[in-house]
Amino acid sequence: MYVRDMPFSDQSKEVTILGIKVKVFAYEPIVWVSLTPPDMIVLPPDAPKFPALVDTGNTLSLTIQESHLTAWTRPALRAVDLPLASGPRPVHDASGKVVALSRREATLWLHPYPEGTKRAPLDLEVSGEILVYEAPPATPRMTLRTARQGVQRSAIPGETE
Repeated sequence: MYVRDMPFSDQSKEVTILGIKVKVFAYEPIVWVSLTPPDMIVLPPDAPKFPALVDTGNTLSLTIQESHLTAWTRPALRAVDLPLASGPRPVHDASGKVVALSRREATLWLHPYPEGTKRAPLDLEVSGEILVYEAPPATPRMTLRTARQGVQRSAIPGETE
C-alpha cells in the first residue's frame, strides 16, 4: 500500500522532520516522499524521505519551501538546481498575498506505507510541476560611518541603528 492506512490526526501538532519543526494540521493525511532532479530514473538508496501533506485544494503536484527542499534532499537541492518548467505565474500564498513564482521540474517519489513493505518507492510522474517558495536573497548589510560625525548609519533603506 502507498496511501491507504496512512496516519493522520484529529489534532494539530508540531513535529520535527530532519531537524526542522513543521506544523501539521488536523485531518491532513501525511505521505512520505523523496524528491530528485527530473533526470533521475532510479531513486538512490540513501535518498532521504520526508512527509508531505495531502492537500486536495492544492492544484500543484508539490509545494515546498526552499529551506525544506535543501534540508530534505541529497545532495541538498535548491530551486535553481531544478530546471524551469514554466515562467513566473501568480500564486496565492498562505497569507493571501499574490506572488509570481516559477514552476520547477522534479521527480517526486511516493514511499509505501507501512514502512518495511517490499514495494519500491513509486515515481509519481508529476505532470503539474512543483512550486518552490524560494528563499529571498540575503540583503547585504553595509554600515557607513561618517568620519566627521562618527555616526553609524545602516545602508539598508528604512533601517536605523
